[in-house]
This record gives sequence, C-alpha cells and structure tokens, in this order.
Amino acid sequence: MKRLLSFVLFSIVALTGCSAGRDEKSAGQIFTMVEENRDFFLSCAEEMASLGEDRIYVALEAEKEGEEEGETTRLVSYLKESGERKKIENETLRKALADFGFRLIFFQTASDGRQCIIFSFSKENETGKTQNGFYYSFDALPCAWWGRKGELIRRKNNYLQLQSDGSAGYLTSPITDNFYYFEKYGDLVA
Repeated sequence: MKRLLSFVLFSIVALTGCSAGRDEKSAGQIFTMVEENRDFFLSCAEEMASLGEDRIYVALEAEKEGEEEGETTRLVSYLKESGERKKIENETLRKALADFGFRLIFFQTASDGRQCIIFSFSKENETGKTQNGFYYSFDALPCAWWGRKGELIRRKNNYLQLQSDGSAGYLTSPITDNFYYFEKYGDLVA
C-alpha cells in the first residue's frame, strides 16, 4: 500500500510539472522540446555512440587556467564523474549542451547490455531536488534510473521504479519513437 501511495503522489507531481525548480524544465516543456527537435537529438545519440565507450559523459565545463583563451567553456568527456576530463571537439554535442541547457549527456551500457543516451538537466549525484530530462533508448524499451538495469513497474503509459521504503522514485514515460521522459526524486539506489 505504501508503494502504491508513493506512486500516486509521485505521478501527480511529475506529470503536472509542479516539481520543476529554477533550473529544471517541466515535463510538458521536455516533451515539446524532444518532439520539435527529434532529428537533432537523434544525431546527438549517434555522436555519443560514435565515441566508442560503454559508458561516457560529455559536458561543458569552465576553462582551466593556462588553457586556450577565447572560450569560457570547453567540451569535455569523462568516464567517471570523478575521472579525468578530456577536451573534445564535437559541434553537435556542444550545441545540444549550450542551446538546451543540459548539465550533461551520458551514454550508458547497462549490465544486461542495453544502451541509452541520457540528456540530463542535472548531474546524477545531485541531491535535494527532483531531477529530470529525457533519454534515447536504442532498443525502444524504457530504461531504469540512469540507464541501469532495474525493475520497472508499468502503470498505463508510465513506468516507475521505487525505493523499497518509498523514500525515492523514478518515473519514465514515452515521448516519441525511442525517446522517453524521466523524473527522479530522492536517493534512489539502482
């Protein structure tokens, strides 16, 4: 019963967009963004896959002292959040990050071999706020939190992943083709 109540409350907040904070987009804004820019985001997914890693992040970060002048940010890739950054050149990914306000784009291969590209308005480990964005699923099936393997509960057109104690949850809904909206609250253990 507690899981069902958590699902109902989370679904109401998620689908009405009431959880969107200052830096977040509402579910409706994200659905529209993907529908209007589907081909561009598909090209971003292809670019991420072409990087040739099972798991890789791409983000814009502030230039460090001693590096080239002229730009205030650089496009970087890294394999782990705490890992070494490598400056890369890719205009498609730079445009996606700069023009749409993503904090990062992430290619994930789950332990079961499924792959997705996550377009996120926050970093995975950010706490204290609801996180949202969308992802591209290569096999057109919904992915669990952060593209990992996980148990998803289907409720009509939505899929939910809940922490056993109801303290955290993840909702994903199809947008178009292989694209899905996602929203997560709490510290969900994947």
